[in-house]
Amino acid sequence: MAPFLRVLLVTDGTVTKFLEAYLWEPIAVEKCLQEETTLKQDEPLLGVKKGESVILRRILLRGVRTGKVYTFAESLIRIQLLEPSIQKDLLEGRLGIGELLRDRRLETYREILEFGKEKAGKEWALYFKIKSGDPIYYRRYRIMIKGSPVILITERFFEGHFRLSEKE
Repeated sequence: MAPFLRVLLVTDGTVTKFLEAYLWEPIAVEKCLQEETTLKQDEPLLGVKKGESVILRRILLRGVRTGKVYTFAESLIRIQLLEPSIQKDLLEGRLGIGELLRDRRLETYREILEFGKEKAGKEWALYFKIKSGDPIYYRRYRIMIKGSPVILITERFFEGHFRLSEKE
């Protein structure tokens, strides 16, 4: 596994800034989906029961120059637990969640829950422009605010985007 990808899987920092520093490329947040949804099953990692409402958000972190998708992130958000101004900014979706929380200086705790490897399948292959049998890596973590789980995030990465070329 590429060393930088290992760092991404276990860091509790903001992925967008790590990507920009490593890749020497500005990273844009591209919103794919953001909607209020009712959970069809309990989500104990977020402390939410079946039938409760959360915000489902899917975004891409895309290189501005290369157009490469470096990260696909899916979040479940208990938006009612956030301050109104943060709710507004989050719903507008111009920044990644980590950047937004950092810019607002909100005290949070990020807890890495799991990470692993899986086959891309059709959906991830489409986003990353790879074959469906190619491996992708993922990590799942939650963001705690004032001791309560508020955001559950799963991020996916294609290792091939993080290997340094021989020229570098």
